[in-house]
Amino acid sequence: MLQSKDWSQLDESLITKSEIERLIAEYGEEAAKALDYDSTNINVVFKPNLPYVRKATGLGGSAFDAEMLDMTFDPKLPHGVDKFKEYLRDGMFHEINHVVHYAFHPKEEDIMFWSICEGLAVVFEREVAGAHHPWNDYEDDETMAGWLNELQTAVDPNDEKWYFEHPDGRQNLAYKTGAWIVDKAIAHSGKSIQDLTRMNYKDIMSLAKID
Repeated sequence: MLQSKDWSQLDESLITKSEIERLIAEYGEEAAKALDYDSTNINVVFKPNLPYVRKATGLGGSAFDAEMLDMTFDPKLPHGVDKFKEYLRDGMFHEINHVVHYAFHPKEEDIMFWSICEGLAVVFEREVAGAHHPWNDYEDDETMAGWLNELQTAVDPNDEKWYFEHPDGRQNLAYKTGAWIVDKAIAHSGKSIQDLTRMNYKDIMSLAKID
C-alpha cells in the first residue's frame, strides 16, 4: 500500500485502508489458487487515483511481469462500497491471470499476444470469479472475424484505440476479440481456462480454429 495524500478522500467509516489491504491479499490468493499457482512472489502495489482508473468501475489495474501488479481506485467510491469490493475482486482475478500467464510466457510485442492476454483474463474473471462487465461482451462470429482481421493488419498496433475507445465508438476491441478467441479455443479443445493460461498465444489461436 503506497502512501498518498488522496487517501484522505476515503471515508473510513465505509471501509478502512487496512480492510482494503486485507481484501487485496484475500482476492489475490483466491485467484492464484484457482490457477494452481504459488502466490508467494506476487507483489501487489496499491495506490489511489493512478491515471487509469476506469469510470465504469472506479478501479484500474495493470500487470508488469510474473511477480508484480498494481491496482488503483477512486477513493471517493463512486459506485458504493459493495460494488467497490466486487470490482476489486474482479480486477484482482484479471491481473493475477496476467501475472501467471507472464510466468509461462513473458511479454511479446505483438498485438495478438496482448489480445489473447486480455482475452484470457476476461474469460478467467468471468468464469471463475463470476464477473460480468458488458464492455467485454463480444459480437457474432462474422463481426468478430472482421475485428480480428483489423487487429492483425493494424499499422498502429500500440495505439490505445484497440484496447479502450475506438474513434468510431467501439470499445475494447482487443479485449473482446481475445475473449472470443479464448472461448473458441476452450470449445474446440475441451481445455480449461486454467490450461490455456499456461499456453502460448499462438497455440491458443490454433486451438480456436479460426480461418
